Amino acid sequence: MIKDISEINNIIQNKKFRLWKYSVSHRTLLLRAIENNKIITDLLFTDVLKIDIPTDLYGLVSIEAEQYDQYRWKHTFTQNEGLKYSIISASVSCYFFESADYSLASYFEHCI
Repeated sequence: MIKDISEINNIIQNKKFRLWKYSVSHRTLLLRAIENNKIITDLLFTDVLKIDIPTDLYGLVSIEAEQYDQYRWKHTFTQNEGLKYSIISASVSCYFFESADYSLASYFEHCI
């Protein structure tokens, strides 16, 4: 599992992420990217306060984090076209694995 934003930036480059799962009761959001039908990348956001993203995020270039309040960060996604979207949450974690079955439960399933 990766939590460092610069390492996450190296992993998310030009991938297509989809809004995969959101839990109101746990305030968690899971974004998932599937590459070549076998490499799965999950991004988990915890203690989500605000979501301002489309259901599909294409061609991500970067994710930046800036302090939003005492407990949360504003995570801003930038796409190739310069479009920006954001999620305000306490943290973001990344986990990636290889599998031909993209319907597999996330590594973060216990959090959602």
